[in-house]
Amino acid sequence: MPRRTIRRRPIKVVIMAIEEFNWRRRMLAFLGGTGPEGRGLALRYALAGKEVIIGSRRPDRAVATAEELRLLAPGTRISGAGNREACLQGDIVFLTFPYDAQRSLLPQIERELVGKVVVSAIA
Repeated sequence: MPRRTIRRRPIKVVIMAIEEFNWRRRMLAFLGGTGPEGRGLALRYALAGKEVIIGSRRPDRAVATAEELRLLAPGTRISGAGNREACLQGDIVFLTFPYDAQRSLLPQIERELVGKVVVSAIA
C-alpha cells in the first residue's frame, strides 16, 4: 500500500494563525442546535462567555430553545434563528444536525459558509 504524505505547516505559522483569529469576539452558530449535541455545546460555550446563536429548520423552535437555555444560564448571550440566518451571523459554525440531514441542508447554506470556520459534530 502506498504511503500518503501529509503536508504540514510549520508550528510558528499555525500559532500565528491561532493568535490572529481572536476567539474572544466571535459569534458561535450551532446549526441543528435544538438537538442534544447542539444544545449541550451551545450551553457550555455560552457559560464560558461566548455569544451563541442556535439555528434550526424551524426558527420558532430555535428561539424557544434559546429561551430555555437562557433560563438555565441567566446572563448568557444565546439567541435563536433559522439555519441560514444563524450561519450568516456566526463566525464559527458548528454542524450539529443528524448525518441524514447533510444532503439537504449543506447545499442550502453553501454560500453562507464561505470564509467561516466550520466544525462538524456530525456522527
